Amino acid sequence: MLLSMTGFATHEITLTVDDIKVTVAMNLKSLNSRYFEAHIKTPQQLTNLETKITKHLKNKLHRGKIYCTVFVDNDEAFKSEINASMPVIKKYLQAIDEMQKEFSVAGSISISDLINLPHVFHVEEKSLDNNAETSIIKAVEELADKVIVVQKEEGNSILNDLNNRIEIIKQEIDKVGKLSKENLDSHKADFEKNLGAIDNQELAETKQAILYQLLDKIDIHEETVLFNSYLKQLCNIISDETVEKGKRINFTLQELNREVNTISAKCSDTSIGKHSIIIKVELEKMREQAQNIL
Repeated sequence: MLLSMTGFATHEITLTVDDIKVTVAMNLKSLNSRYFEAHIKTPQQLTNLETKITKHLKNKLHRGKIYCTVFVDNDEAFKSEINASMPVIKKYLQAIDEMQKEFSVAGSISISDLINLPHVFHVEEKSLDNNAETSIIKAVEELADKVIVVQKEEGNSILNDLNNRIEIIKQEIDKVGKLSKENLDSHKADFEKNLGAIDNQELAETKQAILYQLLDKIDIHEETVLFNSYLKQLCNIISDETVEKGKRINFTLQELNREVNTISAKCSDTSIGKHSIIIKVELEKMREQAQNIL
């Protein structure tokens, strides 16, 4: 099972706050990231829940750049008492009185004048009760589950693509191994033929030592064995039940790329080089896909 890091979902619930119906709508978007990064945006009345929302999302989604936005359709449900700000009103009246005395301005101030002045009323925000808070957190988890469904669907597409590329790579590395053996056998036969025509035993032994050094330089048996070992390891990682495996897949692909680069460097044979290039292209495409795996 593979999970993509990208996904999007929306969710909506209805709360009752002091007999007032409140619709809480939320959306969640997940993008690629090396780490878990949460960006939570809530109305002022729900800001105290942002830390809890982040914690629950991390438990569900593990990694990625997460954007969660919460909306409420009725702000008034979260307001409790409206009180007059007596100190503010007192200062307004004192200031008006001073203006009249200083500039000999006649007139009187009415209640309608006062209530239109800024900050003369203080509105207290209502705290969420435990039931409402629990409902919102549960909704966040349900929203995360919806995103995971999307991530699984995209993960299946990535899995199919990786498996197809692995099959191509297996075929190509087998061809590389066979061509390498043929290349070594051909070089060895040519050198041994030349050695047979040398009468001087000491010179023949020297050239034979040179032959073995040359064959060792172009022998890629060790590299192909290591490559196949890493390829098997990659298949095991892809098929295991671990949720987070993107980083392990990426590191293994780096090792595979390193081995095929060594194979290309050691072999001067154009046929082997052609198959090595195909492997490199497939590995690079797999590394692009791996960036999106959880």
